[in-house]
Amino acid sequence: MLTRPIEDQEVKDAVFQMHPNKSPGPDGMNPKFFKKYWGIVGDDVLSSVKNFFHNAKMPEGTQNTNIVLIPKKKKLDQMSELRPISLCNVIAKVITKVLANRMKGICQEIERAISKFWWRSNSNKGIHWVSWDNLTKHKSNEGMSFCDFRDFNIALLAKQGWRLLTCGDSLVGKFFKERYYANGNFLTATLGSNPSYIWRSVLESQSLIRSAARRIVGSKSQVSILNDPWLIDDMNPFVESQHLGLVGKMVNSLMEMDELEWDEESLLDLLTDRDVALVWKIPLATAGVDVDCNLQLDNSGFWLKLWQLKLPPKVKDFLWRVCTNSLPTRFQLSTKHVPINPLCPLCMAAPETALHVLVRCAFAQQYWRQTRVTTLGTAAMTFSGWWEEGLNTWSMAESLEVAMMLCLIWKVRHDMVWNSKQPTCEEVLLLTNINFVDWYNAQKEDMDSSIDANRNLNEHWTPPNFNQIKVNVDGTLFASERWYGIGLVARSSAGAIIQAKNMNKVGTFQPHEVEAIGIKEALSWIKNMGWTNVIVESDYHLRVINDLKKSKIMASLYGHIISDCKALLANVSSVSFNFIKWSANKVAHVLARSSLVEVDHTFSSITLPTVIASLILEDLN
Repeated sequence: MLTRPIEDQEVKDAVFQMHPNKSPGPDGMNPKFFKKYWGIVGDDVLSSVKNFFHNAKMPEGTQNTNIVLIPKKKKLDQMSELRPISLCNVIAKVITKVLANRMKGICQEIERAISKFWWRSNSNKGIHWVSWDNLTKHKSNEGMSFCDFRDFNIALLAKQGWRLLTCGDSLVGKFFKERYYANGNFLTATLGSNPSYIWRSVLESQSLIRSAARRIVGSKSQVSILNDPWLIDDMNPFVESQHLGLVGKMVNSLMEMDELEWDEESLLDLLTDRDVALVWKIPLATAGVDVDCNLQLDNSGFWLKLWQLKLPPKVKDFLWRVCTNSLPTRFQLSTKHVPINPLCPLCMAAPETALHVLVRCAFAQQYWRQTRVTTLGTAAMTFSGWWEEGLNTWSMAESLEVAMMLCLIWKVRHDMVWNSKQPTCEEVLLLTNINFVDWYNAQKEDMDSSIDANRNLNEHWTPPNFNQIKVNVDGTLFASERWYGIGLVARSSAGAIIQAKNMNKVGTFQPHEVEAIGIKEALSWIKNMGWTNVIVESDYHLRVINDLKKSKIMASLYGHIISDCKALLANVSSVSFNFIKWSANKVAHVLARSSLVEVDHTFSSITLPTVIASLILEDLN
């Protein structure tokens, strides 16, 4: 690509793409002169450029430059406030631009080569069952995580744009702010007059950052109610209400005066129903950073479950093709305008869909009847629906066995239809079992290590060591009421109750956010009570506890709560964390659930409700 002969049109395109008033080199000629008089000077330009590429020689004086100093500010005080720049001749610029233009189309050519390789089994033309845009989606979002090179480049540029947005106090941040967005930020910046190549490139990522950026809401953050994107909504993160009482107001004016909670009365008076529903989803934090990156992926976990199965890569690839309707069944071929009978060639009783081929066809049923795994009911209308129901029903070993069987049924059916080979049912089942057992045994060491880790977790509550206090915490969601509850209980080394409490707060959050808020409330409680040598136990996933150990600051709503927890940890002494099973955290769980009836109660050993007292006695026994 870079060594092929230079064509006349390439050189002309490079000249006419240049800014008319740029590159006033020592010859005093800018691109505007060459464009206007191309009919006169064009042949000389073509000859000079081609001669350089063919003979590695430039006309004398082509590489000469004028070194000038450009002021960085209006009023100069010292020489360091001047920036040197080299002004090149137009011919030198044309030579570099010709090479740059040749590289522009290479990304698309690489992507086409990858796509062809993925869908073709040989040199023949193949059907592209899934678009390139969908292939480049993340594996957790139905794609294959193929690299879109333009998007990858934009993502790298977005990292720089994000730093300009979040690290405005850096030297580079100050320079760009003064030059391009003196009265705003990166999200409101425009291209401006006479922009540099670097600024043009970084600004390409602005729309990507703008689509994901959200202002963090905290008691100390200055977020405009009407002018900033702070609601958790991909389509429209701005408030829709135009109430006059919101003009010029900050989001913290919608909070309770002395508490870190939303003022429900103000919300209902000033905002629309849609706005109020979105506000309830925002967890509040003490301090405030300016921005957050909120990216929405598929939260169902369907694709994550598929890719996390301990299966051979080719079997995962097969399952992905089936679930994305990329399997070349007769029915799918007919949707691609292939002139073919869509009925199953073996039973001729139904269209040859993926679900029919692998599950419902009499040919497949003869194999499923011989296995120990139930193939579930026939309510599912698609294979992906059937597979999702199965993942929620089967054990891990059964899921692996089913996946192996599906792959083998497709292979045997293919041989039968196209090669007239029909192995016996016993042979197919034997081969499936051999493949399954071999792979399962190879992966068993990893599986056993995770099982052993779970076995080591406490099944029942255990008292802390002498002179220690154990605080159990749990959070629960009351989605229909738009509330969540927190339960806290502190016990001594003898198992005696020191204090217990529950809290009920307004908000519709994710489970991990509620658990993080629960940890935060526990740390605040420990600080206010002046306790030391405390063990905090939670039955939620290790994510929250692990994130507390990380030094990295997470720019997200959840990360903001974690930051508050870290700030509280710095003000308490000798606090450690344990992850336990739900059965060892029943008291905190019941306290959290009880907050729906008894709101914000603090209990001593004397005032404990009977249900909770009996659970504490059960823990001691």
